[in-house]
Amino acid sequence: MRIPAVDAPGRATLAVGNRRWWLKQSLAALSAQLAALGSRLIIRRGQACAEALLQLLRETGAAAVFFNHLFDPISLVRDHDMKQQLTEAGAQCRSYNADLLYEPWAVLDSNGEPFTTFETFWQQLQAMPQQPPLPWPPPAGLPAVEPSLHSASLDSLPFFASREQEQATGQLSSKW
Repeated sequence: MRIPAVDAPGRATLAVGNRRWWLKQSLAALSAQLAALGSRLIIRRGQACAEALLQLLRETGAAAVFFNHLFDPISLVRDHDMKQQLTEAGAQCRSYNADLLYEPWAVLDSNGEPFTTFETFWQQLQAMPQQPPLPWPPPAGLPAVEPSLHSASLDSLPFFASREQEQATGQLSSKW
């Protein structure tokens, strides 16, 4: 299941369009990879992330939720609240660092503050006592998802505000 990140106010329309195009391609690739492993992508839409996940847990009999966390203030609050609600409902809930080598609070200057220049940050990063963990290997297979389990189609999601916005991202396909 995918829970969308919140678009920040004031982002340029084309940048949002490019991100959404990339997201659409990524979800299509994930869907194909899950199918190759014997499973499928479940897409749900709604405002209440925790409630949507709890409903999916009830429908599937799953007991755990694992996800990549983000570090923007809105996502940090959302993820914290979601973890709390899921845990209170009896679900195991664990989040992981998605796309950073280290958690932001793991690389600080001698005063315990974030770095303000790349050079000093890079020196500290190279001196870290542990290397960042390697990605887990992909599973050999996954359990099948009941065909009756509801999922929105990828094409039904509003990735773009208009057809023109989608067409403006057309040149990105050569980079995929």
